[in-house]
Amino acid sequence: MQIIKSKYSIDVVVEILKIIYRFNKSSKNIGRNNIYKLLNENWIIINEGGVRRILCLLNETQLVHSGLGRKGSSISEKGIELLEYLEKD
Repeated sequence: MQIIKSKYSIDVVVEILKIIYRFNKSSKNIGRNNIYKLLNENWIIINEGGVRRILCLLNETQLVHSGLGRKGSSISEKGIELLEYLEKD
């Protein structure tokens, strides 16, 4: 988590995890373009490249699983545990 905190706002990272989690709860994966659009609709200003970099870091830290091509991203059990931990605070 330290590498993510040093590169990006933790609020943006957590919001991305929440978006992926919401979609996964309805049995859907979500791609970075749709994540980008949802963030911007909620006044979280980030470009699509920033979303891609965050998703890569989340994938490397095993918080999400990113599919190849048009498969989108899904949150891992580890990612869900992190969100639950952060929600307690």
